[in-house]
Amino acid sequence: MNPAWFEGVYPAVTKDETLVAFDDITSMSLERFNNKFKETNGKPEYRYVVLGICTVDIKLRLMILTEEHDNTAMHRIVIRGTTHFRARRSKERHSGSITVSFTLRDMTNTGYD
Repeated sequence: MNPAWFEGVYPAVTKDETLVAFDDITSMSLERFNNKFKETNGKPEYRYVVLGICTVDIKLRLMILTEEHDNTAMHRIVIRGTTHFRARRSKERHSGSITVSFTLRDMTNTGYD
């Protein structure tokens, strides 16, 4: 199993180390790029992982906005966990936590006589 990856909740300049886990697909992408970066002795094409609005710098372990590289107020620290275990962001992703109220009706009464 791939180790979990975590991002800082607050900007890196605050030195606050509160972290949340990336989702599974993002963690797998980061791990793949991290492995390639190590295998190729730091080839530049494996240094950055673009995740849509954010980009992760594998070498500096920093998440930056893709469109605003210089916006240091929005930089976040990124760390690699030692195991694949991680706290989930929310229970909303599991179907068992979805509750929908349905109005039950009598299937034998169709309203037509």
